[in-house]
Amino acid sequence: MISCATFDTLVIFLSVCSGSVKQSVIVVFSAQLDAGSPEKVSLVSRDEQSVLVVSYAELKQFFEQSFTELQQAAAQSQAHTRVSGFS
Repeated sequence: MISCATFDTLVIFLSVCSGSVKQSVIVVFSAQLDAGSPEKVSLVSRDEQSVLVVSYAELKQFFEQSFTELQQAAAQSQAHTRVSGFS
């Protein structure tokens, strides 16, 4: 399983040396991610000491799983709030 902390650095991947993000890079990245491409991408930590190489398909699976977990946590929180008498 890939840890959530590792993906703290997606912005680094999308950045260029000047610090600005080019729209074309975002479009290509988004398209590859949406398609679940088997192509590999390197994720680099902010301090550039760690590099993780994963496929867009693995990233897509990670994001989908994370989103599902967030939805479940929100639903549980809402249910708890209702049971506790808060609305």
